[in-house]
Amino acid sequence: MDPLSSEQTAAYLAYIGVSRPRAADLASLQLLIEAHIERITFENVDVLLYRPIELDADSLFSKMIERGRGGYCFELNSLFARLLEALGYRFRLRMARVRRGVAPDTPLTVKQHLVLIVELPEGEYLVDVGFGLANPYLPLRMDQSAASADNPYVLRPLEGSHYWRPGTLELCVRGREDWVPLYRLEMEDHYWFDTKVFNWYMSTHRDSVMQRLLMVGRSDGDTRLTLFNGSFRRRARHAGYDAVEKREITDADELLSVLQNEFRLRLCPEKDVQPLRARLGSLLQGSCSK
Repeated sequence: MDPLSSEQTAAYLAYIGVSRPRAADLASLQLLIEAHIERITFENVDVLLYRPIELDADSLFSKMIERGRGGYCFELNSLFARLLEALGYRFRLRMARVRRGVAPDTPLTVKQHLVLIVELPEGEYLVDVGFGLANPYLPLRMDQSAASADNPYVLRPLEGSHYWRPGTLELCVRGREDWVPLYRLEMEDHYWFDTKVFNWYMSTHRDSVMQRLLMVGRSDGDTRLTLFNGSFRRRARHAGYDAVEKREITDADELLSVLQNEFRLRLCPEKDVQPLRARLGSLLQGSCSK
């Protein structure tokens, strides 16, 4: 993984509004996560426009810090990993299999999500700034088996099966009535150079959900804003992400306005807005016809 330069690191911290931490500790890590997910949006606009997704440091820095765009999990967690590395944190990469929106009896889903395992004196922590809907807003201990008033997440170990080794961890968020599975972590660490393969599949293959749906998410204080095609939601994160505002958007221009205002995406009028308007119109028409 190619590192950020000292100048890029300073600009990144300034962009998310955080001073350089004095120590690579747990308190600073939580501050960095919260600042990142408020300032840098989860979005897959470039994937929908069939643009190549580059994961080198310069491309990620240019897109998200200089141009004011967001990215999806491979981009967001790759950029954040480089920031942590520049600040002296030790971490490993891990892949996950998404379970959100998957039928409970589905035995297996593809590896499609990148996360970080950060090593601290207090233990190992799951760190993820790239999950669209219910993005964890704090580092989670790998033995985080109980939720609390200000933390609606648990990592629960699964029993062994034909598909899962005993002890496989599933990240869940507290729902209205029960726990909602988000993803299952692979037990083996992941090599950086393999990330290009998973990124290529998720950003180009016709079976990838990223090719079929507009998916956007940003944290705003104690709420999480999400957009799935034209379905806009504002959710209260401490209450298990119950929706406190729901809105269905059926017009492409209104959707563009939401992207730029609610989600703070800087879209170039010629390069982004014009082609995206046509793509969004097609997605909205498809949603209405179902």
